[in-house]
Amino acid sequence: MNEFIFFQLHNFALQSPLVSMIAVFCAQWLPWIVLVVAKIIIIRHVLERKHPSFSFLGRWLHEIISIIITMLLVLTITKIIKELVAYPRPFLGLDIDPLLIHGGLDSFPSGHAAIFFALAGVMGFYEKKTRWFFLISAIIIGIARIMVGVHYPLDILVGAGIGFATAWLVHRYIKNRVSTTFFTKKL
Repeated sequence: MNEFIFFQLHNFALQSPLVSMIAVFCAQWLPWIVLVVAKIIIIRHVLERKHPSFSFLGRWLHEIISIIITMLLVLTITKIIKELVAYPRPFLGLDIDPLLIHGGLDSFPSGHAAIFFALAGVMGFYEKKTRWFFLISAIIIGIARIMVGVHYPLDILVGAGIGFATAWLVHRYIKNRVSTTFFTKKL
């Protein structure tokens, strides 16, 4: 089933030069755009307050700590699993022409999916207005990485699970532990 879905998406990307270009853009450049948008939103939180209150600074610190810890954990978890599993990417394991070459024996799980689904989770906790932007971007990036030939669907699903689970666990831990330790009331 994993290979069947992979071939369906990859072959769809090969049907048209326009679809191929869109898939490559979404797999290679959309992640950078999403990161820039996240940075702008975080900076905007600080700049929009002329006289930040203690509770505002506490919420902002909570958000920054959550993002940093989540990203570090996601990168560490996916790196460890990639080293242990050493699964070849589709363009190495199957007879295909990839639209993008990235990595080698590090297909499972998808680091991109883990990072961007974690970012969608963390930003969803703090920036309700843009939560759908981050979630839809993560889905598009994941599908595009399959279409260009660098990941299997299972790589993306497991990466997404790692990302969301890590974001949720870090948010819960920081909300329960850090907030009560450093601030008088929970955030």
